[in-house]
Amino acid sequence: MILKISQLTKYFKEQCVLDEVDLEISEPTIMALVAPNGTGKSTFLNIITNIESASYQEITILDKKHTDPSIFKEVTYLQDNSVLYGELTGQDHLDFVASLHEISKEAQQALTDRLQMTGYLKKQVKKYSLGMKQHLLFAMAVLPEPQLIILDEPLNGLDPSSVLRVREILKELHQEGTTVLFSSHNLDEIDRLTDNIYFLHEGDFISAKDYHAQRLDYTFVLEEIAQAAAYLAQQQLTFEQLAPKKIEVTLTQDEYQELLAYCRLNEILIHDTAISEESTQNIYFDLFRSKDYETDEV
Repeated sequence: MILKISQLTKYFKEQCVLDEVDLEISEPTIMALVAPNGTGKSTFLNIITNIESASYQEITILDKKHTDPSIFKEVTYLQDNSVLYGELTGQDHLDFVASLHEISKEAQQALTDRLQMTGYLKKQVKKYSLGMKQHLLFAMAVLPEPQLIILDEPLNGLDPSSVLRVREILKELHQEGTTVLFSSHNLDEIDRLTDNIYFLHEGDFISAKDYHAQRLDYTFVLEEIAQAAAYLAQQQLTFEQLAPKKIEVTLTQDEYQELLAYCRLNEILIHDTAISEESTQNIYFDLFRSKDYETDEV
């Protein structure tokens, strides 16, 4: 078992940010964790790696307790750049990681060349831009080629070409048997990396695959679009008008059948209907649009 979490519960004062969370990863995968700031993503990753405590949890990583420091021979964790030492160079940081994991200079050089870091490795980290720091954190995380890589916002501050390189490296590591667990706000890039996506919503995880099974995007071409739109608004169902007689709306199967029944009863002619699974972006806004999550990360 790569990762097993049972009944993970975390409170901040009276606020429950993680509510009896269960999660298992038994085979190598790339798993994305998605949620707005302030919902507990970083807290969840910190608890897994024993940086923070929880009200209650049972966590094993690679069949060891998550409190066992020996797991970090096979596990790496990319946190934010506050963990870097400003007075040291990027090369100092990588040399330290390489010494702990007995990694050759050649392997270091190959990775830093690929990430296009060689031009600033000898500079002090306090002189780095955000993107440079993010490259360094990513290099430190992937250099040991661990069995499990945990990444908190690994794409933060990266330009499009750097994002592409990171994506390619993560896919290659996964093909070689590494499991990647990462959080990100880059919803389009998440869809390029994996379809194994979980949303942290009101203290629990919702699988995108399960959500797809419950709610689908429907496109309707209708003769009396204004009447249908009024019905959808009355039912508090959000829709988008794509053309004078064409709308797109996200519905459960029951809501879909009720809309069809309404159209039949009111003699609203439906010229065409199409179904497509929701994108990660659509699910995100469907889950989180009703509340203000513009707070600092919990």
